[in-house]
Amino acid sequence: MVDNSHLVSILTNHSPHFKELWIKHQSRLVSLIQQFLSQQRKHNDISEWKHLETQYMGSVELKKRFGGSGGYYKKVIEPYFDCVDKTYKKGNGGFTKKWTLKKWLVDEIQTYLLKDNQPITISVISDDERELVELNEISVNGVDCDNTNLYLPSSLDVNTNLLDEYIEKVEYHHTYRNENKQKVLFQLLSIKKHLNNTQCPNQLLQFYQQSCNGRFNQKGGMGIIHPIQFPKEIRNIIFGGMDLNYFDISNSHLSIMYHLGKELGCSGLGIKTYLDNKVEIRNGWEEESGYSIKSDVIKKYIISWIYGNSNNVGDFNSFDKVLGYDRMLKIKYNDDVLGGLYKDIKEIKNVIVDNTEINNGCYMNVWGKGLPTFLNGKKTPKKRILPHILFGWESKIMETINVKMDSGMKVLIYDGYIGTENDTDKMNRVVVDNLGLDIKFDTENITPPLFINSFV
Repeated sequence: MVDNSHLVSILTNHSPHFKELWIKHQSRLVSLIQQFLSQQRKHNDISEWKHLETQYMGSVELKKRFGGSGGYYKKVIEPYFDCVDKTYKKGNGGFTKKWTLKKWLVDEIQTYLLKDNQPITISVISDDERELVELNEISVNGVDCDNTNLYLPSSLDVNTNLLDEYIEKVEYHHTYRNENKQKVLFQLLSIKKHLNNTQCPNQLLQFYQQSCNGRFNQKGGMGIIHPIQFPKEIRNIIFGGMDLNYFDISNSHLSIMYHLGKELGCSGLGIKTYLDNKVEIRNGWEEESGYSIKSDVIKKYIISWIYGNSNNVGDFNSFDKVLGYDRMLKIKYNDDVLGGLYKDIKEIKNVIVDNTEINNGCYMNVWGKGLPTFLNGKKTPKKRILPHILFGWESKIMETINVKMDSGMKVLIYDGYIGTENDTDKMNRVVVDNLGLDIKFDTENITPPLFINSFV
């Protein structure tokens, strides 16, 4: 979130440990911290909701980054990162421990953001992580990919007045939990700092690159924050009052699964029932729990089935601590709607994977991007293959909307975007006509959040 020179200065002035590191390890540590600051490493395991803001670092990666033996990499990272959950799982479908930056480091960076008014130079971290290259030229299109006609502006106007207003509100508001207040203030100050840059003053930069499954992510190696990582409330502040809307595919991956399965002869009645009544079903479970379980928890539990989680009951299921034994038991055996949904997901997953083209030993998705049929000497599990297919379709839908209609797309956020178009029926027709998928879209106007209800 801060340019390299300031981060190096903070580390040098406040960490004797940093000055003792080999220069190459200093550079690689700075690169790692920058990735955490720009939230490029958000952790995907959601077993503990209090850890939603955590990020990932794997021991294999850290050993490669810092080398050494006898746990040397641990000595390098320990002064700067906290491991808040030591749970991890090896192998396919596994996950790393959960990490956050140390409070002292976040505090020092926040102090810098509050006091320093010097414009920053946006830079790119080179591949060897030893050099920071100044970004002198800004392309018109922020998409770095030769395999698409997708257009997204590389620089974005934001509502600077609203940003300043909310910084002041958060800084002086006394009803916030201190931890939450600090997180929000840090995010807003970081955005404000990035607006004060030498390349495009009062604008944010964004650059995208296509991943190996076709999904468009923030371009790596950039010393900048990216709007794709902003929480909804933050987006509503910086883009609020600008006559913009947020659009996303309604139940993206379930909808895509349903239509792909239908083309392959599956009824998908359980999925369709859920898609047609999703709000009522999720709200019903929220009410049943006495509102102790939010509807989003049920939503995420259902989504986890797509990616290989089962509906089995027990502490081996990552949702056990969140939902509780009795509720999970009820979902598995006594809920016809969710039971039918789970059955359909399993069936259609198998049908889609079994009918996916294999070329040169790879499962090919709609982008022509391949996933090897064998990984680490073992047959690639279907829970890895299905996301490869779905992510491909998700980004292909977004590209189609971008290219085939005047969407006014400003920011792409995986299965949704921020833009000016507000005709979801037209979007549906474009996707049907060009891709053959009858996909529905949700939309809402981007309006500033009510402060008292924000971020809680």
